[in-house]
Amino acid sequence: MKKFLSMVMALVMVMSLVTISAGAKDFTDNDVITYDEAVAVVSEVGIVDGYADGEFKPANTLTRQAAAKIICNLILGPTTAAELHADTAPYRDVPANGEFAGYIAYCQSKGIISGYADGAFRPGNTLTGYAFMKMLLGALGYDATLESYVGSNWSINVAKQAIGIGLNKGLEGEFNGIKAVTREEACLYAFNTLQADLVEYSQRLTTTINGTEVTLSSGGAHAKEWSTQQTRVNNIREDDIIQFAEEYFNKLEKKADTDEFMRPSYTWLYDKEEIGTYVNWELLVEEYTSGVTGRDLYDLLGATTLRDSDMTYYVDGLEPDEFTSVNNFAITGIGDCEQSDIVRSNTDDFGVSANGVLTQVFLEKGIGRDERNELTIVSIDTWLGRATGDYQENKEYAPIDVYYGWTPSTKTTVKAGWNVDVEDVPSVVDVQDEDYFLVNISFKENNKGDVVSLTDPEVLDKTTITKFSKSDKKVIDKLTTNGTEYKSARMAFYSDDALDEYNATLLPDHTYNVFMDPYGYVIAVELDDGAKNYVFITGFDRPTSNLSISTANAAAIFLDGTMDTIKVNVTETNKNIDRIKASETGREYFIKWTNTNFPGDEGSYRLNRWFTYSTNKSGVYTLTPAVRMTATKYGVADATDGKVTIKTANVSLKDNVLVSTNYPYSATAGTVGGWDASLATCGHPNPDSHAPFCKTYVDNNNVRAYGNDDSVFITVGLDDVDTDDGTRAITEVNDVFSGVQDVELEIDVTSAIEEAQIYTVYDRNGYIIGAVTTGEAKGGNATIAYVLSDVKSERYDSAEDAHYWEFDAFVNGEKKTLTVKDKYGTLQGAVDTEYAKNTHSSGIGTNGVTDYNRYDGIVELRFDADENVVDIKNVVEKDIYNYYLGGKSIQDNTATGIDGYTKMNLDDAKVYRMNVLNSTYTKGLTWAFGGVTHNYDSAPDTVMLRGRTMYVTADRHDEGLALTSDAKALVIQKENGSWEKTEYNTVASAISGLADADETTDGLQYNGEIVAAINGSGAATWVVFINYTELVTGSRPVPGSGRLTAIDVAGDGFWNDDTPARDYGDTYRHLGYSNPGYDYSARYYAAAPTGTYGTGKLTYQLVGSASGQTYKMVLEVLGANGWIVYDEWNVKATTANYTDRHYVGVLNPASQWRLTCGNVVAAVSIVH
Repeated sequence: MKKFLSMVMALVMVMSLVTISAGAKDFTDNDVITYDEAVAVVSEVGIVDGYADGEFKPANTLTRQAAAKIICNLILGPTTAAELHADTAPYRDVPANGEFAGYIAYCQSKGIISGYADGAFRPGNTLTGYAFMKMLLGALGYDATLESYVGSNWSINVAKQAIGIGLNKGLEGEFNGIKAVTREEACLYAFNTLQADLVEYSQRLTTTINGTEVTLSSGGAHAKEWSTQQTRVNNIREDDIIQFAEEYFNKLEKKADTDEFMRPSYTWLYDKEEIGTYVNWELLVEEYTSGVTGRDLYDLLGATTLRDSDMTYYVDGLEPDEFTSVNNFAITGIGDCEQSDIVRSNTDDFGVSANGVLTQVFLEKGIGRDERNELTIVSIDTWLGRATGDYQENKEYAPIDVYYGWTPSTKTTVKAGWNVDVEDVPSVVDVQDEDYFLVNISFKENNKGDVVSLTDPEVLDKTTITKFSKSDKKVIDKLTTNGTEYKSARMAFYSDDALDEYNATLLPDHTYNVFMDPYGYVIAVELDDGAKNYVFITGFDRPTSNLSISTANAAAIFLDGTMDTIKVNVTETNKNIDRIKASETGREYFIKWTNTNFPGDEGSYRLNRWFTYSTNKSGVYTLTPAVRMTATKYGVADATDGKVTIKTANVSLKDNVLVSTNYPYSATAGTVGGWDASLATCGHPNPDSHAPFCKTYVDNNNVRAYGNDDSVFITVGLDDVDTDDGTRAITEVNDVFSGVQDVELEIDVTSAIEEAQIYTVYDRNGYIIGAVTTGEAKGGNATIAYVLSDVKSERYDSAEDAHYWEFDAFVNGEKKTLTVKDKYGTLQGAVDTEYAKNTHSSGIGTNGVTDYNRYDGIVELRFDADENVVDIKNVVEKDIYNYYLGGKSIQDNTATGIDGYTKMNLDDAKVYRMNVLNSTYTKGLTWAFGGVTHNYDSAPDTVMLRGRTMYVTADRHDEGLALTSDAKALVIQKENGSWEKTEYNTVASAISGLADADETTDGLQYNGEIVAAINGSGAATWVVFINYTELVTGSRPVPGSGRLTAIDVAGDGFWNDDTPARDYGDTYRHLGYSNPGYDYSARYYAAAPTGTYGTGKLTYQLVGSASGQTYKMVLEVLGANGWIVYDEWNVKATTANYTDRHYVGVLNPASQWRLTCGNVVAAVSIVH
């Protein structure tokens, strides 16, 4: 079964790498078409059509009348064939005015088809393979009588001739002439006919009998050749013979080419438009999916072939030595791969050939004695990828992370992100967030790589692993499951520490998801979170034991709410505690169950820790610490009337306990959590009021966990335990709730279980799996919005005496046009003011501390029963969590400095705002930390997600913004020259769509604003990003750094030898390097010097332009294959000889640039 599945998966993968989609017709059922090349070509030239509903229906059978139409389209072309008609009925069941009568009559007149003895044609009957091949042979010029296609053995003669000339080439399985032909089989046979040779009979003796021409003898059919060189067409094959398409479809071309991986291929074009590129499988000698040695290749090819061949080796579309220029993505482990390495003595793997790598050998033999063979060897890697967001229909791409490396020291996966475009991979439309894919990447055209294929992996889900071997280079070397051993693929780089977290004795007690590559190798392993056995241990009794396996009785709460006393294997449990890695965030929660740690020989009644567990045949439990746990304690300051309320559906719980001086059983007992006093002096004039910036918290946990529909909340009761100190402990389970129930839990802040009121265990994505809490279930609001436009339309309703007008806003996670019912006409100014200041360019202007919140785009809306907006108010600053003030709220009545502002919790905020404040209020105000000076209005460096928490600093120094499970996002940024507002279903996909302000630095460097609406639990329900960095997509190059200040006329990369006029014709100018001693002010700057027009703007003059005339400007960069359009825009001249400034971003000074006026008029030239 394993071998069969591997073969099936391999076939799927190989087929997914066959074609590059281009101009071929896009049928809605393309995924079920087997002969895609044949269907693409035949449908493009009009021989066979699809259906009106957009499908091709490849499995439908071909009728006799449809076959007649195909033959006519082949011989006459679809345009001429469509004009055919029948003067009289060709057969008794084919009326003269029938839809197919013309086609049938024509084929009858040419002797291509015939009816039945009863005078019928039976047009709706299906057509056998023999009958259709007979028709195609007739179209090629074969005479049915001379070739014995009539009589008792006609089908045998037809099959012999058709197969002999390759009309069935590419057919899966044996040709079955009795079976009815399907539509896609008809396309395959017609496709092969297009490439087949026409034939003629040179010695043919005929006579006429009763008005019918009868052939008496013939010299036999032979290939038809071009009569002269002047008439010769070689669109299909370079020879003197006429192929069918060269005679009847001379606009159809078949050109030699290479595909994305540099495999020998050919490209089909029709009327100069590309249909698609397809691998030339006729040249394939052999393929491998594991390591292939130099000896293997030598034995395959032989000494003579190797001597007469020139070999080229490619890895994912590039020659190995070209990978030095690849950015952000490492192709490593390339072994010896020269032609000289293909020798019998070489037993090393060739190049990157290895398990899970498709290595193919192609040989094109030279023509004639002097032409050498071309030997091409390609290796194609397969990676595992995971979607970080849904397919974005408005942008036509989906964000994908690809796992391409492994760091053994930290046991972490290295990944890189792609936005996969639907034009490159049509199947990307089906991508959903967190889907896994097998990914193929080509570096042929792009040094970052282009994703060219996404296929679903085979997953051995919820399987038990009984044995595994580790690897220093990958997540695993091999594993055994269900009695079968699987080796790992070369690119097995993804794991969630699934195998590192558990020792061999615990493996059988858990299940895993094992991801297979297309060739039967393991490419990833993850622990099935749903299969983990979680238990919350409230306390234990452990008497002294001299046995080799000591045990303890423990009070356990399971996820179903069951509370029971269990027997625990303390020896193995302590070993598992010892195995906790130092890098694990929650390791300080766990200490070994020893008499030293728990004196008095009695254990502990207040352990309160999450574990996973396994049991032996005797029912004894072995526990493993669940290091992904948090503890949260609320105080009086957090409560209203002594109570804190959380909602199970979207709760955000921050660990604020970890190491507690009040809890003697922590692993580092006595270490005080809080601000490190040694960092009290950080350079700020008032460090004590700026603790978030000036001090570092010593317990380094800073973790939040988030509730979702699957989270389980267990409420518990407390009571006195059998001790003398009167401390209360968990004694019973009160109730069990799930996140989907959306229950509000009310927590009495005086009811802590000594250490905390809530203990959670969470998964690798930050979602709460289970939470034990002392809370109990308990049983008109404003809407936060972000303004996106000013007033769009207005009307007055006299009957209601009210003004109605509209504006755009992002509200409840959606971009909407809202209608305002304004009875007194006083609300319109609020929106105008918001949008006027929210220009999304170089910052937000303000008028001071007390009213700058009027200009940040954030408002509170109130609606009536008809969903009309009836009130618009600014969100006051005391309700806004400002990141750049370290989470401090500016009070409206405060007009001096920032000293004295109080720390604000996200739970208390209505809005989270990052970096909006950018005014004279903060200009020049700085603070120092770690030897670095920071500006209050400078953007934090890195935006990242950890689970469902968004951070805006590389070291996660900020508190982090929690996100609800359904939080949506809006991105406002300049894209390819114009400002766009794009909605995203998830914040992760929105972050994937942001332009990176500095691609030379790890992580997404963000320069802009962030605004988010906060719910009552401190989690964001939606997020808006206003990005100041332009997103450049398509063939436009990635911006570099440096400055360009002049125009290079000579095109030599230097312009210190250019004349002041620098005219280069009248249509374009070259932009080149800047010479430090030769400066032209206000031309183009990557950074804005004093007195110039700003960052990244190009200044030019249209000499000879006319006022009122619009000109199209095109900025191009010189690439490897010629000039590439980087930006284009229209400029309307308002004066003669108009001077314009256009923002082009930061251009790469190492490249050659030119500026062109696309519709230049007489005497117009471009100068700088």
